[in-house]
Amino acid sequence: HPDDPRYQFNAGAAAYRSADYERASRHFSNTLHTPDLELQRHAYYNLGNTLFSQGEGIEDMNARRGLWESSIKSLDAAMRLAPDNPNTRHNLDYVRTRLEDLKQQQQQQKKQQQQKDKQDQKDPKQDENQQKQDSQDPSQDPQKQDSSQPQDSQDNQPSDPQQSEPKDSPPKD
Repeated sequence: HPDDPRYQFNAGAAAYRSADYERASRHFSNTLHTPDLELQRHAYYNLGNTLFSQGEGIEDMNARRGLWESSIKSLDAAMRLAPDNPNTRHNLDYVRTRLEDLKQQQQQQKKQQQQKDKQDQKDPKQDENQQKQDSQDPSQDPQKQDSSQPQDSQDNQPSDPQQSEPKDSPPKD
């Protein structure tokens, strides 16, 4: 019968085996209301594993983080019901480690984004200042210079093309 917690648990296990983690999660959650503490422990354990697996398949780091945090809560509940279970301890430690790695990765990406945003804010001001300088002194912008005009303002002769680059300039890619 669908209201039977054992039915819900078995349906969750079947959904998990077929990688339908959302359905598995629903069924395991429905099993948690059982008065049978051993079945409840198995449901918490499997729900924790299901939430972790569901999170692994998600690109959105915030959604993954939320699922993994929920996974830890379920595995913690399973640990409270059976504190000496080595499989639950192992999975709980594993999910915690992966969650910490994810948090570090998110921090690093946030820091990189802040640096990029800061640089992007700087660049328009530099461009604006450069444009103001260029409009005041067109000789400062090589694109605005007429190629027939001398590059050295004190020399009225056109520059020699062979001498236009320094001798020690790096090779061009």
